[in-house]
Amino acid sequence: MTGSRLLSVAPGRSGFGRLRLPPIHIQLLGGAIVLTGLLYGRALGLPIYHDDIVVLRAVSAASLGDFFTSTAGLGYYRPLSLSVWKLYELAWGYFPAAPMHLFNVALHGLAGWLMGLLAWRLAARLAIAWLAAGLYIAFPFSYQSVPWVCTGAHIQVAASALAAVWLLDHWWTSNRWPSLILGWLFIALATFTHPNGVTASLLAASWLAIVRAGISPAAVRRSWRRLTLALAPCAAISAAFVGVWLSLPQGQAGSGLRMEEIGWNLTYLTQGLVYPVTQGGGLLVGAGMPAVPAALMLIVAGLAVLLGLLWFLKEWRALVGVVWYFISILPSAFQLSSRYVVDGPRLMLIASCGAALVWAVIAGGLWDRLRGARRLAAVGLAAFALGSGMWFVITRMDLHRELASVYEQWFDAARPDSRALVVNLPAWIAPKMRVYALGNEGVGYLGDYYPARDMIWVNRGFTPTQMALRAAPEFSPTLPDTYVSMAGEGRPFDPKNRDEIVSRFSQVMWVKTIGERWALESADRTRGQPSPDGIRFENGLRLAASAQIAPDKDVVSVNLIWRTDRPVPDLHAFLHLICGETIVAQADGPPLGGVHGFDRWQIDESWSETRKLFAPDSVSRDCLRIRIGLYDPTTGQRAPLESGGEFVIIAIDD
Repeated sequence: MTGSRLLSVAPGRSGFGRLRLPPIHIQLLGGAIVLTGLLYGRALGLPIYHDDIVVLRAVSAASLGDFFTSTAGLGYYRPLSLSVWKLYELAWGYFPAAPMHLFNVALHGLAGWLMGLLAWRLAARLAIAWLAAGLYIAFPFSYQSVPWVCTGAHIQVAASALAAVWLLDHWWTSNRWPSLILGWLFIALATFTHPNGVTASLLAASWLAIVRAGISPAAVRRSWRRLTLALAPCAAISAAFVGVWLSLPQGQAGSGLRMEEIGWNLTYLTQGLVYPVTQGGGLLVGAGMPAVPAALMLIVAGLAVLLGLLWFLKEWRALVGVVWYFISILPSAFQLSSRYVVDGPRLMLIASCGAALVWAVIAGGLWDRLRGARRLAAVGLAAFALGSGMWFVITRMDLHRELASVYEQWFDAARPDSRALVVNLPAWIAPKMRVYALGNEGVGYLGDYYPARDMIWVNRGFTPTQMALRAAPEFSPTLPDTYVSMAGEGRPFDPKNRDEIVSRFSQVMWVKTIGERWALESADRTRGQPSPDGIRFENGLRLAASAQIAPDKDVVSVNLIWRTDRPVPDLHAFLHLICGETIVAQADGPPLGGVHGFDRWQIDESWSETRKLFAPDSVSRDCLRIRIGLYDPTTGQRAPLESGGEFVIIAIDD
C-alpha cells in the first residue's frame, strides 16, 4: 500500500462523517500525545516568565487591529501569534498560564504528528514515521520553546509549515484542489505568525522539487507548470509579508543583515542538524578544547557521517531534510546578533523537522540494508538519537521545577500594597555538565530589562507598589551541580549600606537552600507588639511564634514576630523541627535571612518573619514540634529566657 493512498481522504461511515481517518493517523497521533505529555506535561504548572512579561505587557496595551498594522511597540511583526495571546486576555480578563502552556504543549504534539505523517509520505514506512515524530518532539534544542509561552510562535510556524507541505504534497499526488487551497492557507498562517515563517514557502518548494519533481534540473523542468501553480501563490504570500514588514518603521530597523556574525551563528545553529554527533562537544570543552574548534570539528564529522550514510543507502530524497534544516535557520543566522542566537536554542525548532526527517530515514535505511546482528546499528542509532533528546529535555524540565517552585512562592508572598526588597532570587540556572560545545543550555526566568513587579502582574493580576531585587553573594543559595545567576547581581548591595536600603521597604524576601531545594522566606515590618503570652529573652528581644504544616505535609512554616526594646548583639535564632528529642530539620540563622541582623535593629523595631523547614517523609507528622531559641554565632552560647531555660517548644497546627 502506498503512502499516497494511506494519507488520502476517503469516504466512510465513521465518527468523522464522510472522512475516514486511516489507522496510521490515529496511531501516530496517540503516540505523539503520549510522548509530548511525558516530556513537557509539567509545563502546565509553570508560571509565565522571561520575555513573556514584555510581550504580554505590549499585547495588553494594544488592540487586535494594532497587530496587523504595526509592530505593537515590540520591534517585530507577528500579527497572528500576538492575536492568539490577545484572545486569551479577552476571554479570561488576564493571561492564564495553564491554558497558554497547554496550547504550546498540545500544538507541539500535533506538529509531531504531522511530522510523522510527512515522513510516511516520504518513506511509506511506519517505523520511520514513528521515529521522525519522536525525534521532532524530543529534539533537544526545543526544550526552550515549548515551556516558554511566547516562543510558542516557533511551534505555530512549525505546525503550519508541516501542514502546508503535507497538503501540497497530497494535492500533487491526488489532484485534490481543496488540499492545494488549504496548503496556501497554512503557508499564510506560518508566514504571518513569525518572521521566520517566511521560510515556509521555500520549505514547500524544496519538498516538491526534491521529493516529487525529482532532484535533477531536468526533472524539475518537466514539472515546472505544476510547481508554478503550487508555489506562485506561496511566493506572493511571502512577498506580501515582507512588504508589510518593511513598510513599518520598526520593521525596517530589524531587517538588516549581520554579515560579520553569520559564520558564528551558522556554527551554533548547525549543531542541531547533527546533534547525535555534536553531543560530544561538552566533553571536549571539559577536556580543555576551545568551544568553537570543538563545535566545528564535531559538525564536520557529523555532516560527513550524515552524507556518507545517505550515499551508502542511496536515500537521496532524504536530502530534503538537510535542505529544510538550512532554509529554516537562515533568517536567524543572517539577521540576529550572535549574543541573541547563542541564548536562543528555540531558533532551531522549525529546523528540527529537517533533522528529525533525515535521521529517521537513515535509521530506517540501515535496518533495510543491513542483515542479522548488524541491524543493531540501526536500532542503536534510533535509540541514541531519541533517548538522548528525551534525557536532555527531561533534565531541563527538572530545572524548570526548581525555578517554578521558588517563583510561585515569590508570587504568593507578594502583596499589592507592599514595598518589597527581594534578595537572592534565582534568575537563571544551568547544569555544570555541558552537552554541546556552544550555546546556553540553562533555563532563565527573569530578565533585567523590565520591572520585576511586572512579572507579579502577569502571573497574579496585581502590581506591588515597589519591588527591588538585590543579590547578596555571601549567602547566595546554590544547588548541587548547577550554575545559578541571581536577579539584581548588577545592582550594588554592599553590607555597609544595607541598613539604609532595608529602611526603604516594608517587606523583605530572600531565597535560601534547604537540602537540595530552594525556599523563599519573607518578613514584614510591623508596629504591632508580640502577644501578651509571647516569649521574652533577657537581652530585650520579644517573640511570638506559631507554626503550620502545609496541606501536602511537606513544608512547615514558622511565623516569628520579633521586637526589641533595647540594642541587641548579633544573635542567630535556631529553629529545630523535632520528633521527640531527635532533630529532623532545622532553620538556623540571623533574622531576615542575614540581610538585616539583630545588631542593626533600632529600638522598638519589629518584624514578622516566616521561616520554612522541609519535613522528611520518613517521620510521622504526629510527633513533630518546633524548638526555638537564640545563640551567639561566635561562641555558640545560647541566650537565656526571662522565665528560665534556653528555648521554647511550640506545637504545629495543621
